[in-house]
Order: sequence, then structure tokens, then C-alpha cells
Amino acid sequence: MKKETINSGNFTEKIIWMQPSAAKDSFGQTKRTFSEYKTDFVQVDTIKAEERPMAQRVQYTKTISITTFYDSSINTKYQVTYEDETYNILEIELLNYKAFMRIVAIKLED
Repeated sequence: MKKETINSGNFTEKIIWMQPSAAKDSFGQTKRTFSEYKTDFVQVDTIKAEERPMAQRVQYTKTISITTFYDSSINTKYQVTYEDETYNILEIELLNYKAFMRIVAIKLED
């Protein structure tokens, strides 16, 4: 756990935490979906955004860092919706003795 200065006054970006859930389709098969867990105001920083050619198309990758208050329910199986785009959580770092956490999330788009 890292100790660093965090100003919660910088939590001005709105995100939606999406939790995994299971639903049955019309054939009775279970499929993984996501449902809204909660909405938060957080600090979002872009770590990296890049485009690269990939087999006759361009793949766009964007990685963001989200700093927010600690929530023990959130794990790497959750997703984040930010600016109407969905990000997969790669990593969770606990900060200031579990007062805060930093999430690294990635968005892949073709």
C-alpha cells in the first residue's frame, strides 16, 4: 500500500461501476452480463492512447487511471463506464491504508 497525497476535491469525473452477473438467454444458456453497481465521482487520468494497424483494420487502445475512495466490493471482474465507453479493469492498487484506491483500466476498440 502506497502513502501519497490525494485531494478528493479532484474527484470531478462521473463513472459507473458495472458488476458481473449471470443471465439466462432464450435457450436457457447462462451468459455473463453486467449490471450497474453504483455511480461515483472520481479522478480520471489518461495513461496511454494508441492506434496500431492489425490485419486490415486499425485497433485503438486507451488506458486510464481512476483514483477514488476504497470499496472492497470492486475487483478486476468489474467494468467501468466512463464517457459512454466501457473499460475492463486490469489492476487495483490500494492507497493510504485502504482510504483510496487506484484502478488501471483499458478499452480496446476496433
